[in-house]
Amino acid sequence: MRVNSSRVVDTAATLPSWPPLLTIRRAVAYSGCSRSTLGRAIRRGDLPLYGRAGGRGQRMVRREDLDRWLAGEVTSTTQGDQS
Repeated sequence: MRVNSSRVVDTAATLPSWPPLLTIRRAVAYSGCSRSTLGRAIRRGDLPLYGRAGGRGQRMVRREDLDRWLAGEVTSTTQGDQS
């Protein structure tokens, strides 16, 4: 389970429907956080940016990294490109 502000989200029920890589827009929907909050976490290095779709498209984050960040764990390494 994940607590997000004023609501509790049962991640076991939602995980199968969410892909392992999320665009920022999907990450906002998944997490309930604002786009600016996620952007700030990415700029600080708290939430790794996995890369861009197709190398030049939308920025992507791993759902696993997002879950860790939401749980309060700060990740400092990335698997992908930070362009």
